[in-house]
Amino acid sequence: MGPTETTSQIRTDSPPKIHVLCASGSDQDHTDLRRILNTTTEAAGNADWVLHVCLSLAAARSVLSLHPIAVAVCDTEMPDGNWVQFLEHLTVLPDPPPLIVTSRLADEQLWSVALNCGAYDVLPKPYAVGEVVRTLHSAWRHWDARDFPAERKRLTAASAGAGSGIDPLARTA
Repeated sequence: MGPTETTSQIRTDSPPKIHVLCASGSDQDHTDLRRILNTTTEAAGNADWVLHVCLSLAAARSVLSLHPIAVAVCDTEMPDGNWVQFLEHLTVLPDPPPLIVTSRLADEQLWSVALNCGAYDVLPKPYAVGEVVRTLHSAWRHWDARDFPAERKRLTAASAGAGSGIDPLARTA
């Protein structure tokens, strides 16, 4: 079955690849998020989640320059900084992904500060499967609804299809 044209887009049989960056100093966060994304493709509109995990903000900044990251997830504290510093970096990008802040101590104050600073949302840990899927999918729809700058088109085209060289299980230290 080939592509079919609709009034606003061309659809294919393959689900979209949604690149998610998880910046956390915790291996457990990476494991939990990978497990959730690997088991919830149908609940997320049959999206093909590609997870990039980073143990530092420096590594996260590097991944952002190489892949069309649609959603960024960052723990409140990282070995080399915090979510506010990461958000500051994201805001200067030509096509910044929405930032979701994670914390074991997610309270009203963190939600208020994060949203007022420009973060997309806050996810408490330990992760609740439904909340993770809803939040990530909503953030992706928000990012995807914006205009496609030339850089995103280039990165998306480079990562599409087989042999893209992207290993969703790869870790960047």
